[in-house]
Amino acid sequence: MSASMCLPSWFRFAQCLRKYHDTHQWFPNLAGAFKYFLKFIVITFYTLKHTCHHVQSPLCDWFFYFWVGVSFVSSMYAWIWDVWEDWGLFSRDAGDNFFLRKKLIYPKWFYYFAMVENFVLRFGWATSAWLTKSLPSPTHDHLLAVLFASLKVFRRFIWNFLKMEMEHLKSKK
Repeated sequence: MSASMCLPSWFRFAQCLRKYHDTHQWFPNLAGAFKYFLKFIVITFYTLKHTCHHVQSPLCDWFFYFWVGVSFVSSMYAWIWDVWEDWGLFSRDAGDNFFLRKKLIYPKWFYYFAMVENFVLRFGWATSAWLTKSLPSPTHDHLLAVLFASLKVFRRFIWNFLKMEMEHLKSKK
């Protein structure tokens, strides 16, 4: 299971390394590769945590804590990347568009909503982990998986609107 979880991140990681090889620009190429490298570590500790779940060992607790720590760092890095690099927000020349950018296509409230929504849903793993510990049941695990997968699709849907807008604005320059 963990190998299939790594495949999307592996492909993007390899793309970032290839772009770095072709351009020799560390940013955004190696910085983007680091984002996907963090996901490998998250998936590794997630797998170790679940593999160790049936064994009573203090090592299992460490796997859980490492998973939480790396997941936090990965989620923050990915959120900052989405908002700053993919959407071009937090621009210095935003003018009256506080925390946004000068040129906007959608209403201002949509960008603020997207930033908050993306942050909350990027940290869905924390809510899922807490609920799984609080409500231990295979049924709850499956329901949570469906719920959080649906929320992830919603997050990516919103992300796409803002990424496409940013690409459109870049092409107009």
